[in-house]
Amino acid sequence: MSLKANERDKSDEERGMSEYGNVIESGAIRFERVLPGPIERVWSYLTESEKRGKWFASGQMELREGGRVELFFRHGDLSPQKEPTPDRYKKYEKGETSYGRVIRCEPPRLLSFMWGEEIGDNSEVTFELRPRGGDTLLVLTHRRLDGRVRMLSVAGGWHTHLGILVDHLNGREPQPFWSTHARIEAEYEKRLEPLWAASAGSELSDEPGVKVRVSRRFSVSPERVFDACLDPEMIGKWMFGPALREEEVLRIAVDARVGGSFSFLVRRQGDEIDHVGKYREISRPRRLVFTWGIAGDSEDESVVIIEIVPQETGTELTLTHEMDPKWKEFAGRSEAAWAKMLDALVAALG
Repeated sequence: MSLKANERDKSDEERGMSEYGNVIESGAIRFERVLPGPIERVWSYLTESEKRGKWFASGQMELREGGRVELFFRHGDLSPQKEPTPDRYKKYEKGETSYGRVIRCEPPRLLSFMWGEEIGDNSEVTFELRPRGGDTLLVLTHRRLDGRVRMLSVAGGWHTHLGILVDHLNGREPQPFWSTHARIEAEYEKRLEPLWAASAGSELSDEPGVKVRVSRRFSVSPERVFDACLDPEMIGKWMFGPALREEEVLRIAVDARVGGSFSFLVRRQGDEIDHVGKYREISRPRRLVFTWGIAGDSEDESVVIIEIVPQETGTELTLTHEMDPKWKEFAGRSEAAWAKMLDALVAALG
């Protein structure tokens, strides 16, 4: 091999080692790669079974909202360099199939799907493609990852798979999967340790905080469900008011933008209670994230995540309320309250 080729390979290896994923929020990690060639070429490696099977997993993918996703993994076949399967993955040696559902598809720039429905996991994977000169920037975000073990597994897995994608797109022989994965996962464990140490009680910890999750099905479009979560008139019908509990709605104020705040003021048994928060993410019609608390009690602020997924007929909404561990004994009450509100939303939307 020439000196120039050696230098190129060394440079590629060093660049790959610097492209570790970043934890962008609780339970979410993001990777970025600049890939050779136009967007259409990279898109084909995300969506076409044969090409996707070269670096990640084969399987059919219905490229429409609500479309079925099938992912068949054979990690040992991703490189001609054969090596033994580690003991903890022996049960997957002959292959493993996972399923999901497309929640957004905007060819050739965006693909998002829920993954792991066969085990009730339903984490969310999003690929975003952007032109970068004659190349393509790939941004991969994986959300709804529960716990330290899950985050570590996903981080090492995606990093290794993306390295094999880079090899294919550059016309190189792919690196062996298992030994590369072991090395990368060990590095992630070291890199993420300070974050885990500082996040006791969060999703990144093995000692998770309180998490309440409620889901409901709707017969209307995802857009209508999403809009009802931000429309003051609709909020007054399904979140608050005499239809749900003995209270009077005094004010519903919404500044529906990232960083914008809301105020839901009610009078209940003679006391005025102001439910307040700020919007962290507004991604119509699939995801809404906001803080939740009572005015004057900033230390008790929690986070609410609303995720909306199109179905073959209608829409499914999943609401997750993440709270401090000290509220553990109130989890059942919180779940019942959200369930009652979502039932009211189902009735309001018809």
